[in-house]
Amino acid sequence: MQTLAREFNFAETTFVLPPADPRHTRRVRIFTPRTEMAFAGHPTIGTAAVLASPVSSIRRATPPPSFSKRASGRSRSRFGWTAARRSRG
Repeated sequence: MQTLAREFNFAETTFVLPPADPRHTRRVRIFTPRTEMAFAGHPTIGTAAVLASPVSSIRRATPPPSFSKRASGRSRSRFGWTAARRSRG
């Protein structure tokens, strides 16, 4: 996951995984291009918003109807569909 985060080169990259604890619904890991973070507010809220979205491509595991890799910045990986914007820093 660190390798993908480094390749994406976004300020933060989140990965949604099956839960480690069966009482939970998901496990989220957060990476910067250099390291994994134990917690970060903005990526956590952004990931929660995507998962709660009725058109969440993560829950459906299929691209949205308007899928265009070049136009939307979305791509398919073994972890599922990703969508993100590069940081300006």
